[in-house]
Amino acid sequence: MDHVAFTRFSALSKEWFSMAAVGAGFKQFVLTVAGSPEQFGAPKPADDVFEAGITMSQFFLPLVAEGRIFIKPWIESVDGKTVRFMDGSAEDFDGIVFGTGYHLDLPFLSDDLRRTLDMDARHIDLYNFTFHPELQGLAFVGMYEQVGPYYPVLELQARWIAYTMSGAIASPSKEELEAGVAAYRARRGAPQIVFTDTMATLFARAAGVEPELERWPELARSLMFGPLTPMSFRMSGRDSLPDAPRRFAAEVQAFGCIPSNQLVPMQIGQLQALAGARGDEAFSRYVAAVCPRAQATAGN
Repeated sequence: MDHVAFTRFSALSKEWFSMAAVGAGFKQFVLTVAGSPEQFGAPKPADDVFEAGITMSQFFLPLVAEGRIFIKPWIESVDGKTVRFMDGSAEDFDGIVFGTGYHLDLPFLSDDLRRTLDMDARHIDLYNFTFHPELQGLAFVGMYEQVGPYYPVLELQARWIAYTMSGAIASPSKEELEAGVAAYRARRGAPQIVFTDTMATLFARAAGVEPELERWPELARSLMFGPLTPMSFRMSGRDSLPDAPRRFAAEVQAFGCIPSNQLVPMQIGQLQALAGARGDEAFSRYVAAVCPRAQATAGN
């Protein structure tokens, strides 16, 4: 799922399409890849995919279908070992495990730093989850609730930090840092879950290592609809590797998520819609260059 759900196209879609369109596209993706819970004997979720939420487990629904996991509504009361549910049913259980996530806890920070960062169990005031305008020389990695794999994103964030602290690239200005912290504060209290694709794109741009798409038209399908592997961020910018394109193509082949380099009609339509939404001349030229090639190949 990680290899097909979190792509460069999905990251760019979230930037340029409306949330309604992003939600509709993501819902269709989930239905196509995994099906809908009621098909497996689970309750039908809300029509809005963001209201319904997602569970990143390819084993959950098959186990529901096998009768090894039973779905119940929320708990109304607990009396000893007896749990009564909101639908009026009751069962006896030996234990209850709550998978409620994590609290933010950095016990090694001083009280002064905590006050500056305005920390609580869910929030920490940072510019792009990394820097604070009053704490020069201090940076944080991984301080966000993310859906999808962390490690490729953490590497990109660490590279950005290393490049700025070493002087290899310019640090954000104090005005940028203050504006970023103010924007974060304005969102306090609202859900702030982020996704692997958007975070990888954020930090890759900040570090200057987002791949230059037009240099590898033959890898258009893999770069736009394939996995955001660390090697895909060694193709351009600082610390790029000469054999990164070959190694990235080999990774995509090994993962089996992109069966060929040929864009399929649905992907061509998606890229053309994205080009229209962005209004970016360079990106439009790139899409025009790779899509006719794909259509001609498909015709042959």
